[in-house]
Amino acid sequence: MPAEQDSPSSSLDPQTLYNRAREAGAENRKLLVSLSTGSLAFLFVGLTQQSPPDLTGFQKTVICFGLACFSVSIFCGVSAFQLDARRNYAWARELQSQNESEREKFRQERHAWRKLLKLCALALHVFFLLGIAAAAMYVGARVLS
Repeated sequence: MPAEQDSPSSSLDPQTLYNRAREAGAENRKLLVSLSTGSLAFLFVGLTQQSPPDLTGFQKTVICFGLACFSVSIFCGVSAFQLDARRNYAWARELQSQNESEREKFRQERHAWRKLLKLCALALHVFFLLGIAAAAMYVGARVLS
């Protein structure tokens, strides 16, 4: 990637930066959904596989918590993709609308989808991090037992 100037007088078009931010956000969601799915499989195997010593109550609790966190993370990530699509659709309809009342209706719809998208994106990250913490606690507990 070429070196870029950080000064406000840079020749970069703001739309280019918006596009980069949007692409980075979408890639981040894809990555977290993929990692959450893989982690979910890892914890599921840990919960169902019979290997000595047997799992303690703490380990089972941590695995179940991790499974729940990664499941919520996957749900939020997939929901975020749908919410982003709905937001963009409402935005396009807003731009195409001829009368002001219809345009305002789509503007409000777009803002509602945007709020839900932000909430899902936050939940995706929070539950992913909680799931990672649970997986680390499980591995640590297995090593120490």
